[in-house]
Amino acid sequence: MSEPKTPVDPAVPDALGTKAEIIDRLYDVALDPIRLGDLLEVWEGRMRLLRRGGLDDVAELNDPEFDVHVSRATIFLDRLELARPDGGYRAVLDDIPKSAAFLSDGGPIILAFNRAAAIAFGLTGNHALTALPFEPDDIETLRGVLRQVANGRGERVVTLRIHSVLTGSPVIVRVSEIEMPDRSPLALVRSTELVWPLGFADIVQEAFGLTDAEVEIVQSITLGLPIRDIAAARRRSQETVRTQMRSILSKTETHSQSELVRVVLGLMDLATSPIGQQPLVPAAPGGAAAVEFHTLRLADGRRLDFIEFGAPGGAPLLYMHLDFGLIRWPRSAEKAAKAAGIRVIVPVRAGYGRSDPVPKGADRTLCCTLDYAAVLDHLGQVSAAVLALGADLRFAMQLANLRPDLVTGIVGCAAQLPLNTAAQYERMDKWQRFILAN
Repeated sequence: MSEPKTPVDPAVPDALGTKAEIIDRLYDVALDPIRLGDLLEVWEGRMRLLRRGGLDDVAELNDPEFDVHVSRATIFLDRLELARPDGGYRAVLDDIPKSAAFLSDGGPIILAFNRAAAIAFGLTGNHALTALPFEPDDIETLRGVLRQVANGRGERVVTLRIHSVLTGSPVIVRVSEIEMPDRSPLALVRSTELVWPLGFADIVQEAFGLTDAEVEIVQSITLGLPIRDIAAARRRSQETVRTQMRSILSKTETHSQSELVRVVLGLMDLATSPIGQQPLVPAAPGGAAAVEFHTLRLADGRRLDFIEFGAPGGAPLLYMHLDFGLIRWPRSAEKAAKAAGIRVIVPVRAGYGRSDPVPKGADRTLCCTLDYAAVLDHLGQVSAAVLALGADLRFAMQLANLRPDLVTGIVGCAAQLPLNTAAQYERMDKWQRFILAN
């Protein structure tokens, strides 16, 4: 008599089947990183077998076949990246993070598109030009321009005004020729359709001290929505949204919606610029010369960049910049620092520029404070004055508490006082708002 079969748990996939599926999805993820969730799903099924005792031998998890496939996949993908039609396309689009853009060779298919185009135009996977949300006549006009530009005929740059069927609003597109090494030229299409870059909400919130609701309103204003539509989407009255707008204008020190949009777009340019590819910091306002990044490897292996300006060998001033766009001073201020014999040391705080972010789960204030101390120690500075902008005062005060020998004094510029209790906040909130507004 045969032994009864163990009931099959439908939630636990077959070990061999899962193994083959993992290998398949390894390749899928390498080709399209967004499919990582698919790989994790099937990998979790295999791990569940181990946790439930479904594998007789733990060695099954250390399967050499996985190593073989990873090695093969590496060679295959290296070759594929060179051979695939869009192998060199992505670098072009990566430099355009906020406006919808795509590439064409003059044919009927969109070769590649950026995240902004995916959101603004609803593009996924391979798409024909006819899938763009434009009027049919506009698409036909665009197709003709793409053929001319990509084939090197006619003008190299063409600007068109077309209409979106999604919003009914006009969209300006600029078609320009992109030369590709060892390939025929392509047509790059950039549009005025904007999207909110990933992570930009956190940058806006930290830069201006906005609430979550205020950041959402700033996003809507920047993307061109009128107050009535914002109020409807948020299920608030228009007067409520206008009141919030007045608070936003006060905190951002702007005087109109148009000025607010200009400031936010400027910040967006700074936040999305490919700083990681540049050896120099952009010149300071007023035309001051660019300065070099210096890199420090911290004890935990993280990268921390810093710059210096002013008088080399002068009296050290540790500058806490609040936002990446403020790491330089106006030209006149930098000249004044040099004339006064002040050596300004500017660590680029964790997560900004090319500095690695704070480790997951770590105390951000403590970690950043220790980073500042590490830079001063690296430069052999036994003490320094500290200039802190806005909420960065918390780092300066923490540094003075941890290393009192290192801090000779603190100057807070539009400083936000660290408030640790509800009573402190209630007492000082109006003062904080006064500082921000002025």
